[in-house]
Amino acid sequence: MGLRYENFEIEVPAYQRYSRGILSEKQGDTLKYHKPLVNLGLVYSLNDSTDVFASFSQGYSHADMRMLRDMPVDSVAEFSADIPATQTNYYETGLRFNNQDLQGSLSFFYSDITDGYGYDYNVDAQISQRVAAVVVADEKVWGFEATLDYRINEAIKIGTSVSQSEGKRTNSETGVDYWMNGTKITQSRRRPMPIIDLTI
Repeated sequence: MGLRYENFEIEVPAYQRYSRGILSEKQGDTLKYHKPLVNLGLVYSLNDSTDVFASFSQGYSHADMRMLRDMPVDSVAEFSADIPATQTNYYETGLRFNNQDLQGSLSFFYSDITDGYGYDYNVDAQISQRVAAVVVADEKVWGFEATLDYRINEAIKIGTSVSQSEGKRTNSETGVDYWMNGTKITQSRRRPMPIIDLTI
């Protein structure tokens, strides 16, 4: 079990915004973010070679300030509530097996992301009239990963793995759910042929 406190600031200098032939001044400010976070982990040994595990972890960060480009007000301070930091709750559970030469694992994961950011349609309108922009969007991602490795001898090890993840984003402006693409989630990966690891 672990506890931590995230506390960070982002300094935004004053800048100018150009739109439709008009150059407007935007007043900068220092954005402050802080939040306590929790990490939990549990491992239970079924026997000498098999473990069941579960974990919960939280993240808190801000990785996208592009919404400032289209800020409808004149100062960053007025707009601060519209660009919150992103909190991620990550859950994972699974099974690990290790019996000398044979190792394997199967894990399932789920993440719940509050106040994430995505490039999406920000108005509820006809398709021909929609406007694409960076929007605040809650996200959910889930999937699994399985691995299997076998050591033939001290020099050669072969292995294979498969993983898949999917996710949905909820547009904060329209309330519409969208399936997420490969820019935000890891695409399905498979290693159907053994990968040989030569250790000398």
